[in-house]
Amino acid sequence: MHALPRILTMTAAAVLAAGGWMLAQPQTSASGTPAAAAAGPAKVSAPPGPGYYTEAQAARGKVKFEKECSDCHSVDPKKPPRVSYGGNLSSGFRSLKEARYNNHSRYPSVYYYWRRMESEPGDNIDRVSPKDKLDVLTYLLKENGFPPGPKELVIDENAMKGMYLDAGPGFEWLFNGRDLSGWGFLAGHNCEPKPQGCGETNPYPEVTVKNGEMLVAGKHHTLAYTERKFKNYTLQLEQRFNKRWDDNPDLFPVNAGVMVFMSNIRHWPDKYALVDGRWYDFMHIQSPGLNWKNTYDDDVRRRALRGPNEWQDIEIVAKNGGLKAYLNGLLISTVEEGQITEPSRLGFQLQVVETHIRHIRIKVDD
Repeated sequence: MHALPRILTMTAAAVLAAGGWMLAQPQTSASGTPAAAAAGPAKVSAPPGPGYYTEAQAARGKVKFEKECSDCHSVDPKKPPRVSYGGNLSSGFRSLKEARYNNHSRYPSVYYYWRRMESEPGDNIDRVSPKDKLDVLTYLLKENGFPPGPKELVIDENAMKGMYLDAGPGFEWLFNGRDLSGWGFLAGHNCEPKPQGCGETNPYPEVTVKNGEMLVAGKHHTLAYTERKFKNYTLQLEQRFNKRWDDNPDLFPVNAGVMVFMSNIRHWPDKYALVDGRWYDFMHIQSPGLNWKNTYDDDVRRRALRGPNEWQDIEIVAKNGGLKAYLNGLLISTVEEGQITEPSRLGFQLQVVETHIRHIRIKVDD
C-alpha cells in the first residue's frame, strides 16, 4: 500500500503509543493534551476482553505491510520509508489516540480504522485486496499494543463498530460497546429499584446493545446510571434520536437528558441535575431542588445543533464544583463553581423516542 492513511503512518514510538487495551491509563499533560510518547509500549486503555485478531493474521499482515506499504510508511523510526508524504517520520505524525476532532477521538472503534484502510493504496485502491488490507490492519493493531485473541478479524462492519479502541488521552470507557456491564437501569415513575421499591431493574427489552451502541427503544421512561460516582471529570459521548421528522426542527418532539447529579436512585430522584435533552432546550442544565446558579445560551444551541436525526457530540466538564456543557464543540450552558459539593452517579433519562448512544467515555480529574 503506497499511501496508508496519515493516522497509520507512524514511527515505532508513535505506533506503540497509539490506542490498544492494556492495564494502565495513558499519560496526559496538565492541560489535558497528550504527553510526549515514551520509549517502549505505551500504557493504553480500552475495554477488557479478547483481542480482535489472531497472531497468525497479524503475521500475514506484517508480510503484506512490508511488501505493499513500506515505500511510503514505516513503523520503525530507524528505518524510514523510501518515500514519505509527511517529511521526516521521526516527528510530526499523530498516534491514533492523538487524532481528535472537537476533543473527540477520530478512531473510537475498529470500524473507523477499517474505513480509512479502504482508501489505500493511493496509487490504486484495488491493487491490494480487501482481505490483505484487513490483515495489514490487524498487524497495525498489534503494533499499537492491542493483544491477539482467539478469532480472526473479519469484514463485518456492524461487528467492528462494537470493537472499541483506546478512549483517548486520560479517558476510559464507561460503555464498552458490547454489553451493559457497569450500568444500572430503572423503569417505573417515581419508583426506587425492586425489591425495596416498585421499579423494574431489567434493562431488556427497553435498552439493548447493537453495533457498538446503547440502543433505547423509547417505549418506557427509563433511568440508566453508572455504578460508580464522580465529582471532577470530563464526560464525552455521542447521541442521536431516531424519529422521522421533515417539519420545523425547533418542534422536534423528543426528550432525554444526561443526569449529572442524583441524590438517590429513583425515577425521578428527590434532587437531581439534568443536562436537558428536549430539542428546544437541548443542553440546558436544570437542577430542581438544588437551584444551582447557571447560564444558558439558546442562540449558540441553535447554531450548534445538527439535524434532528444526526449524531450530536456532547461533552460535560465538572470542575471545582461547577459544570460546563458543550454541544458539537460549542459551550451551551454553565453552572457556577462551588455549586456541586459531593460526587454522584451519572446517567441518562431516556423517554419518548428511540435513542442511540455510543462512545461514552470519561476522564476522571479527582
